[in-house]
Amino acid sequence: MSTLGAISGLSLGAWTALPEARRLALRIVREVVDEASKRGVKMEAVSGLRPDWLVKAPRSVGEAIIEIVALRRPEQRSGMIVRLQEGRSAGVEDLNALVAAPLNQRLVQMVREIESGARRMTPANFAELG
Repeated sequence: MSTLGAISGLSLGAWTALPEARRLALRIVREVVDEASKRGVKMEAVSGLRPDWLVKAPRSVGEAIIEIVALRRPEQRSGMIVRLQEGRSAGVEDLNALVAAPLNQRLVQMVREIESGARRMTPANFAELG
């Protein structure tokens, strides 16, 4: 979820208000859950929600859950955003880079492009992940 904030520059409430971003979030979580399953990692709750349960829910329910969770802290901005704005490494290696799956790897590439100045933080980045 932090990485979607980082590539868009949007707060949690702002990006979760976008249907395409919620769909992306579910796809990202699906890749993480699949990778964790392959590695025998037990999923634990994040903000009171287990990712493996989230991806088992119907898509509309999963999207609604993401939006509801964001209501707790709608103005929250990812720590990655702050680090990128300060010209520091976003720390994407600690999150998405650990997941050897197409969408997560593309997110890593996008964040690295932002770090290098080759890409801007903008919601338009969501369209490339479509």
